[in-house]
Amino acid sequence: ELGVKSNWLNNTLRVNAALFTARYDDLQLSINPIPSNTTITDVLNAGKASVDGLELDIAMRPVPELNLSLAYAWLDAGYDSIKDSGGNNIAYKFGFVEAPKNKLSTSIEYTFANTVIGTPSVMLTYAYQSERISSTSCPKCVIGSYGLLDARMSLADIPVGNRSKLRFSL
Repeated sequence: ELGVKSNWLNNTLRVNAALFTARYDDLQLSINPIPSNTTITDVLNAGKASVDGLELDIAMRPVPELNLSLAYAWLDAGYDSIKDSGGNNIAYKFGFVEAPKNKLSTSIEYTFANTVIGTPSVMLTYAYQSERISSTSCPKCVIGSYGLLDARMSLADIPVGNRSKLRFSL
């Protein structure tokens, strides 16, 4: 793994990045050889797999009330070698599970001035994930790509009694 964590512009901009690679040998793979009968499973000596990736995380606070963020991840994961009982490489028949090629998230949050009833804020977040395989031995078991949009309004630091504070979000 090779990475950098950095702060810029009087700590109002943070940039983190990482490149990584992993190689696996002598993996065992639990599969379902007959997809129509989920009670039967088999274990294969999967042999070799590799995972390469990149992660980038950027956060910016141009003014104290405003937070902006962007995160991206790229992943290239797969089996390099899976041998059947005859010694043939059948890795092409299997997918690496839960390893989407791309993930992206971004957010913007604004915090308003503190009031006597608390501190109001609003936040908007978007997250995207590309398709991914959900079962090693079922090539049709793919969860499609999707994006999620989330909006939130909050009131924080609501005074409750002498020492307690409450937060409420919609």
